[in-house]
Amino acid sequence: MKKRDLLLAIDLEDVRDQIPDGHHYQDRVEVNVEQILDLLESRNARATFFTVGTIARRLPGLLREILDQGHEIAAHGNNHTQLTKLDPLAFETDLNQNIDSLMAAGVPVVSGFRAPTFSLTERTGWAHDVLASQGVR
Repeated sequence: MKKRDLLLAIDLEDVRDQIPDGHHYQDRVEVNVEQILDLLESRNARATFFTVGTIARRLPGLLREILDQGHEIAAHGNNHTQLTKLDPLAFETDLNQNIDSLMAAGVPVVSGFRAPTFSLTERTGWAHDVLASQGVR
């Protein structure tokens, strides 16, 4: 089998946080990530895990495991709030909280960002300036 480069991004969030009474459902974040890590390892593949701040604060050991296996961790918003629901100042606060939480969990550098639910659009183009001011490429 010919080796090919792979670009793979994974959103690391707990969807239970986004639905009413979501925490009545079983927590599967760690179990699911472990399965993904096993699959990636079996394929000698690396991914970027776009991670919300709530996960970084709740599961810092999981983030260290992701890093230890050679994957990248990037920002995905502090609470997975869509950019369309934020103004530039609120987004800067949200992004800083997300980055601070990732770094507190052991992520050495946060250089990437993925907007929640495709919310980086022409209408929210102002976010590019905020991202650049925080060193996000």
